[in-house]
Amino acid sequence: MEKNDDNEETIEQHEEPEVKNEYIDKLTLELFMNRNNYNKYLAKTDTKMFDSQREYKMKLKKYMVEIIDITSELIENPENPPNGEIGSIFIDYSKSIMKFLEMKELEQSNSFYTSDNNKQEEETIFDPEKMDENRPKWSSHKVKKVYRNGFFF
Repeated sequence: MEKNDDNEETIEQHEEPEVKNEYIDKLTLELFMNRNNYNKYLAKTDTKMFDSQREYKMKLKKYMVEIIDITSELIENPENPPNGEIGSIFIDYSKSIMKFLEMKELEQSNSFYTSDNNKQEEETIFDPEKMDENRPKWSSHKVKKVYRNGFFF
């Protein structure tokens, strides 16, 4: 706090650093754009990022069989990883997958998300089967209402 000539305390005004919109824009594009469109956008605007993603995908395809083999071995014998880094990352990876699968099971067991395909029916305003429900219980004939002069008969 500063004191001015009148011995009154004033609050210093600090300018907050501006949030860079480029990070927000990047995040928005990543989350809301179609992946194919986002890749096309990256190819035009951020060639370094596009090249690194393309290189990652190429290496993933190249080493796919070896990655699957190592993963299978770790599932069978998690105590003997090829190195410490892979062992600790595999633990986190497998826990994440287990959590995902448990959530998926929970979602499927929740009656809100389940649908009985045999009982799926579209709601219509004038469903003939439901219109039959409007018949009075004491008669087999439908009730007809006539509107005259502002009254139902």
